[in-house]
Amino acid sequence: MSVKEVKIAAAQYAPQHAQPDVNLAAALDLITQASRAGAALLVLPECCLTGYRFADAAALRTVAEQRGSARLARLADAAAVAGITVVAGIAEREGPLLFDSAVVLQPHAAPAYYRKIHLWGAEREIFSAGDTPMVVPTPVGKVGLSICYDLWFPELSRALALQGADIIASPANWAGNPRMVQVLDSQGQAMGFHLARTTACVNEVAVVAADRIGQEQTTRYLGNSCIVSSAGEVLAGPAPFDETTLIVAGVELGSRDDLQSHIKSRRPDVYARYRGAGE
Repeated sequence: MSVKEVKIAAAQYAPQHAQPDVNLAAALDLITQASRAGAALLVLPECCLTGYRFADAAALRTVAEQRGSARLARLADAAAVAGITVVAGIAEREGPLLFDSAVVLQPHAAPAYYRKIHLWGAEREIFSAGDTPMVVPTPVGKVGLSICYDLWFPELSRALALQGADIIASPANWAGNPRMVQVLDSQGQAMGFHLARTTACVNEVAVVAADRIGQEQTTRYLGNSCIVSSAGEVLAGPAPFDETTLIVAGVELGSRDDLQSHIKSRRPDVYARYRGAGE
C-alpha cells in the first residue's frame, strides 16, 4: 500500500455565543492561516458559528445555518480559494428540526453533511439525532466524521474504519466527563484526548480533534485539541485548555501493513452472537 504524508490542522479557539458573523470571520481567518501553514485539511470545533449553550431550541434556531446559507457559501468559497478541505462543526436547521452537524467543504465538490448520532445530556432537548455514519472522499483521503460525544462510542469509530476512513475528523466541545469529578487528569489532559488516541490506535486511522476553549454560562471548555497518527502516536497537542492555537502536523496515510494490521484479526463471527446483548 502506497504511503503519502499530508499536513492536517486543528483550530482551537473560543467561538462567541450567538454571534455567527463574528465567528464566520474567525473561521475565514483560520482557513487562511491553515493554508499558509501548508495544511490540506482543517478541522474547526463543534458549533463553531453559533456557540453551543442555548436555553432552548427556539433561541438556537434564530442563528442556526440552513444548507446553502450565505455564511456556509462563504466558508466553501474560502476553502476553494485556499485549496484546502475544511470540516466545520455547525448547528444546522432543517424546517423545524435542529441538528448538531459537521459540514465537509472541499474544492470542486458539493458540501457533505454529517449529523451527530450520539447526543449528550441536554443536547437531546434541542437537537434531533442523526442516524448515518459518514465517510467522505476528499483530496486528502477518506475522512470519517465523529462529533464530540460520538467519540465515546467505539462502534461508530469502527464502522468508519471498516468503511475505509483514513482519518476521523472530530469537531468537539469537550466540557467534562460525567464519570469523573475532575474534568482534567493529573497531566492536565481531558478524557476526549485519551479517547482520540485510543480510537486512532485500535482502528488504525489518524484522528484529528478540534476542541474549543473559553466559557459559556457555567460551562468551561477543555481544549486539548490533538492530531494522532494511525499508530496512536500524538503528532500535535494536546493543546492547553486555555490557549487559542492552530496545531499542524504531517500525517502518514495509507501506512497500514496488512500483515501486521490487527483489524485483520477481528472475529465478527463471534461478536455477532452478542449483538444487541443487554439492550
